[in-house]
Amino acid sequence: MHARVGTPVLILGIALSTLLAACGSAAPPVSSASSAKASAAASTSPSAGALPSLAASRAGTAASAANASAPAASGLTTLHHGGLGSTGDVGLYLASDRGYFAEQRIAVDYVRFGGGLEIVAPLSTGQIDLSSLSVQAGLLSAIGRGVDVKIVAGQSSTVPGRGTVAFLVRKDVVDGGRFKGPSDLKGLVFALSPPVDASAASIVLDRWLAEAKLTRADFKELKVLGFGDMPGAFANKAIDAAISIEPFVATAVSQGFAVRVAGVDEVYPGQQQGVISFGPSLLKRDDLARGFMVAYLKGVRDYSRAVEGKADMAPIYETLARYTSLKDPALAAKVVPTGADPDGKLNLQSLIDDQQYYIDHKTLQAPVDLRKLIDTSYAEAAVKTLGPYR
Repeated sequence: MHARVGTPVLILGIALSTLLAACGSAAPPVSSASSAKASAAASTSPSAGALPSLAASRAGTAASAANASAPAASGLTTLHHGGLGSTGDVGLYLASDRGYFAEQRIAVDYVRFGGGLEIVAPLSTGQIDLSSLSVQAGLLSAIGRGVDVKIVAGQSSTVPGRGTVAFLVRKDVVDGGRFKGPSDLKGLVFALSPPVDASAASIVLDRWLAEAKLTRADFKELKVLGFGDMPGAFANKAIDAAISIEPFVATAVSQGFAVRVAGVDEVYPGQQQGVISFGPSLLKRDDLARGFMVAYLKGVRDYSRAVEGKADMAPIYETLARYTSLKDPALAAKVVPTGADPDGKLNLQSLIDDQQYYIDHKTLQAPVDLRKLIDTSYAEAAVKTLGPYR
């Protein structure tokens, strides 16, 4: 049984051939036309620990994105980035905070979405310039139809010990002894982010169930729910378990709603969870694209050095508190570090395997030539500019 739960989606001012997934919640956008509206919505968010509703943010998105790549008043060129407000974008946040984008005469406007599927259409039509998202069936389908989008770098992967995507079980279910391991998922109400059978989360869930010799049919109910709505759903006892991403994992755990029972790095080590993708508006501006990548990798390298103990993590926590729903550096410190490669490298085999999953589940009709989808030249050029990572 599938039940869709979440905030009603306000469709962007473009024609969509596919009904967009119901969104969850979104973090306040930074320095965009939609910032004030999204921030105002934060005080009325119905879910404890969730990010404010996307409705207000979306209302300003079309106007904001209409000026994509237009020179800002400061002399910087504004690039509009679509993301989920996850901690996996820490490299972007640091590049903004530390002036690396400004060094390249770039300003980045962060537009928040409730799910990856919602990002594909505005990215392909130039309403946003670039994005952080997983390689979902919707993106591959768009590429197969000739949409000019390129995967240009890795954003996050499930490096062992870096499971920023995790399985959660409601705290009272664990404390009461109902859940001790994955075989106990049978009979529970499970929440999965959209789109079902077409996302990285679906792949990992099926792997975990297979380990326990279960299928989704063993759930009492499968609810389709945005990541941002999951902490509130745990609090209201509307769900028993879920697969979620940081910072929503830390939010649910810190507020006592859920227990983190397994990281995706334990279930699917090395999965390429997130990628940086450029849309047609940015691919037409090689100078901006290359400048963005240099700044972005500088941010990722700062993060990597801190995680490796070569630099202080305290400033990293402060940045995460400013750009995500965590808001408290002490809470940000509880987030599992993301697996970001300092050179922006991708796990190609993971992308190949995941594409096959979509074909097997008939959410992708035909395989896409990943060689046409991936363009590593921007990251390679940035590494040459920055030199070897140390």
